[in-house]
Amino acid sequence: MSDPEIALAIKEYDEMKRKFEGEKKPSDTLKRGSRSPTLSEREGWTQEKTAEELNISRQAVTKAIQIATAVEEYPELAKREKGI
Repeated sequence: MSDPEIALAIKEYDEMKRKFEGEKKPSDTLKRGSRSPTLSEREGWTQEKTAEELNISRQAVTKAIQIATAVEEYPELAKREKGI
């Protein structure tokens, strides 16, 4: 598996978990005096959780997501990596 393929897999995993677990919302998005945060807002999925589950650093997850986004936007980058 090439580096771009690994990056794409990490990004897809993170996105899948966010879809099923919900995304954690910063507590400051709720205005004072408003309703209590929902469970998904308190305990949603984060890059830290992806890193923990994949046994890599959060910085590695962030970098992988950035690489995957670039490869999705510019597929020729992946071809260059493979030497095609």
